[in-house]
Amino acid sequence: MESNQKELFRKIKAGEYEFHEEYWGPVSKEAKDLISSLLTVNSHRRLSADMALENAWILGDSDKLATKDLSKQHKEFIKFNAKRKFRSAIYADMAMHKMSSFMQEINRETQAANNLQNKVE
Repeated sequence: MESNQKELFRKIKAGEYEFHEEYWGPVSKEAKDLISSLLTVNSHRRLSADMALENAWILGDSDKLATKDLSKQHKEFIKFNAKRKFRSAIYADMAMHKMSSFMQEINRETQAANNLQNKVE
């Protein structure tokens, strides 16, 4: 997992990503171009919020968008969100266990130090 996370963070910092066909297949080229412009690592080349709001895709025909069936994407988003929440809960539980172990170790060391000090006195 550590190497996967390191690789993921390296890719994020380098701006390396791809639009997987499974999820992004029905998304227009214009929408992908806008997202790519917002994910540009170089801040001087990245679109500002004002520039993004002026993008042709944002200002596009809402009637055309209303004809799109987004139910599949909505279902996928719900599944993704549920997985993300579950993963967060697992990480929180792991952190709690590590913190509990850490606190137990501190308590043992403190008690041992107190016992040693009592013997010295």
